[in-house]
Amino acid sequence: MVLRTLALELTRQNTQAFTLYSSSSSEKIFLAQSLIKENLERCPQQKISPEDFIQKDDLGVRELLSERKKEGIYEFAHKTFLEYLAAVEISISQQ
Repeated sequence: MVLRTLALELTRQNTQAFTLYSSSSSEKIFLAQSLIKENLERCPQQKISPEDFIQKDDLGVRELLSERKKEGIYEFAHKTFLEYLAAVEISISQQ
């Protein structure tokens, strides 16, 4: 659910890159910390921070994202993942 809503918002913002903290980069980067935190709070079985969520191997998150560590910027490993998850979110939420 978290990745679906993130993918849809990135699509709306017309970007593939996001960060958990503000970025000084000149490229268009979505600040996703509050969106991820809000969605994690809807999952009572997952009591983790947005930072921990992004790093979770057992949830499959790390396999779908790539990171530019030095900059703290994340992207879906492939645009197809982003598009698929956004489409699923649109379908489920009937938007």
